[in-house]
Amino acid sequence: MQEAEVGEYTSNGDVRPNTPGFGIRSAGKYVGYQVANFLRTNGVKVFYDEFEQANLWRADLGETLDRIYRTQSDFVAMFISVA
Repeated sequence: MQEAEVGEYTSNGDVRPNTPGFGIRSAGKYVGYQVANFLRTNGVKVFYDEFEQANLWRADLGETLDRIYRTQSDFVAMFISVA
């Protein structure tokens, strides 16, 4: 099975090493979505997994998300909530 090319692009443009980009991860959907959508509508290149569900479907998530959050995003914001 071939890995999807997730992280090479997002819904808003390229996410490549050495270019401004945000990786957003949220325990709940509301805050992460609001921040990711705000950034995207203001021209910021952002990866948010909810925007990329179709591209992530066949990907090896451990490897793909590690690559996106650790090496391809200049900034990563994690929103963690108390259960």
